[in-house]
Amino acid sequence: MTAQIAADAAAISNAATQLDYTAIKAPISGVVGLRQVDVGNIINAATQTGIVTITQIEPIAVIFTAPEEQLPYISEGRAAQPLKTIAITTDGKKPLAEGTLAVVNNQVDSTSGTVRLKAVFANKDHALWPGQSVSTRLLVKTLKDATVVPDDAIQHGTEGLYVYTVNGDNKAELRKVKVSQSIDGRSVIEQGVSPGQQVITSGQFKVQPGTLVSTAVASSDPAQSKVRQE
Repeated sequence: MTAQIAADAAAISNAATQLDYTAIKAPISGVVGLRQVDVGNIINAATQTGIVTITQIEPIAVIFTAPEEQLPYISEGRAAQPLKTIAITTDGKKPLAEGTLAVVNNQVDSTSGTVRLKAVFANKDHALWPGQSVSTRLLVKTLKDATVVPDDAIQHGTEGLYVYTVNGDNKAELRKVKVSQSIDGRSVIEQGVSPGQQVITSGQFKVQPGTLVSTAVASSDPAQSKVRQE
């Protein structure tokens, strides 16, 4: 009797195993592409093309590069906290998703002078898609209370960098400045200009120290401040 029960259990297990072969289960969760076989096609385990391609969407990774001179700052930032990475459309107009820097490649590409980075995004809304081209922005450090001026205001002279500011009498003043870094058309001023001062961003070739100027375009955005000569 015991032997008969064991034999029946073995038969049930064998039937269950055979039944498993009637269904194909995906090894990962993701989004399937176009099917590569049609109903009626003969397939087997040795088929190289497979039935369909599955691509993982949640989470998704983005590979991008950074200049090698930025590597020390990236390493320093990673030691303090996870670095936020923002994926943006290639035209730079629409942010798509926010993720976290996950991997810094173990070597620098000597031909391009860049290092490859990998950021991971939760991508719950599927804003990012496999193979999609995006721009990336890596937040390494936040500068608080920084003085920022448009790049157009920075001039190059024989004695270094300078800008023209406008004093209380609406006259131009030449000020030597020290720039720590520039990004997205703006420069961070370490020395030479104070917050709230107005700078000239166009027509500097017509301006001399003491030139009377008047505001042509007023804006709370420092990138939009311009003056004209009178």
